[in-house]
This record gives sequence, structure tokens and C-alpha cells, in this order.
Amino acid sequence: MPYTILTGLTETLPDNLILDCGELIRGINLTSMRSGLTTSYASAVTTTWTDWQSRSIVPRKLGTTRGDTKFMVGMNMTQVKANGLRIPMVGLDRVRHIAPTLSTALLEASSYQQLADILVASDVSSWGGTYDEFNQRLILEETDYLPNIAIAATRQGSPDQPVVIVLDNPISEKDPNFDFKDQDEVAVGVTFSARGLLNAPTTVPCHYFVSTITPNPFGSGS
Repeated sequence: MPYTILTGLTETLPDNLILDCGELIRGINLTSMRSGLTTSYASAVTTTWTDWQSRSIVPRKLGTTRGDTKFMVGMNMTQVKANGLRIPMVGLDRVRHIAPTLSTALLEASSYQQLADILVASDVSSWGGTYDEFNQRLILEETDYLPNIAIAATRQGSPDQPVVIVLDNPISEKDPNFDFKDQDEVAVGVTFSARGLLNAPTTVPCHYFVSTITPNPFGSGS
């Protein structure tokens, strides 16, 4: 007797696969990402822009990574407590905290640019063109926050329009982990945490970009 095997497979699965480790971009141009052009990503990683601190930002790769790069939304949500409640109720959820983070391991451990990004609150001295010395301080300044960090990964259905997640004003929140091991290379473990701005206290400092080249089979907003 013929029978049907039920699966969750959809015809759009090949298009919507996200492939491999992607790349990390420091200072991606969000204006270019929002241009509506098919070349928006290519422009976003090459076009200089000015951030809210009036810094001229040149987008560049953060550096070579090893292992996983993990993005965490960091949402903490709770239910309002009231007498008589026995089950969680619709409408009584409250977002208490959102703290987006991005964790990775950077392989170019002696790169000046990488060290400048991960050694928070550092003053740098150059000595005769041979060494740069990083000295950390106890007080952070606004310039210690990076303009943004983005993870971009290939979407099989639109290779030129990768999936992109952007953290605004990130800072290397946890101590970078320099792990020296015999017969291995140092990969610096680092976690970047997004930060909002005091003049926009309800704006979550995180953006998600996904290509609309392939129509969504489930309809708008699904």
C-alpha cells in the first residue's frame, strides 16, 4: 500500500543554506548595505565612511580566524509575576536585557591591527620602527569602542549577497586568551560585545541582513 513519508524539507532549502565560516569585517558601511543594490555588500566592505565619533572608517577584514565564530543574541526575557498565575501567559513577557556578542579565535596574534582591536583601553608607543608597545589603562575612552564588527557568511542561493550580522560599537569585553602550546600556533580567543548609545537607549545595537533575491515561500514577514 502506498504511503507518504512526512519530512520538513522545502524546495528552498538549497537557496537558504549558510555555508562555511564566513569572514569578519571591522567597520562595515551600513549605508552601503541599505542601498538596495545587488552590489551592496561589495560596496559595504570597500567604501570609507564617517562614524558618530567623526572617525573616518575604512572597512577591512578583522583577520584570519580558526575554529568556530559564534554569534549570541543575548536576550534575557522574563514573565511578569502575579498572584493566580499557573502558566506563562501571552502579553506578560518582558525583555529585561539584550547583550549581543560575537566570539572567535584570531590566528594573526602578532598583528598590530588585531592587537589594537582586542587590547582594550591601550595606549601605543612606537620605538624606532622596530616595536610597538601596548600599555593598557584603567579608564576607557569613547575611541576604545570599535565602529562595528560584522560576520558575513555565504548564502548558497545568493553568493554575492551573504548573510550579514553587525554589532555596533563593540568592545573586547572578556580578556583575550593567548594560548601558547607546543607544536601549535597561538590563536587569540576574543569575545566582542555590542554597545548602544546613550542618546538612543532603546535601540538594540545589532543588525541582521538577509538577501531577498530568492522569494520567501512562506510569505512576507514569516
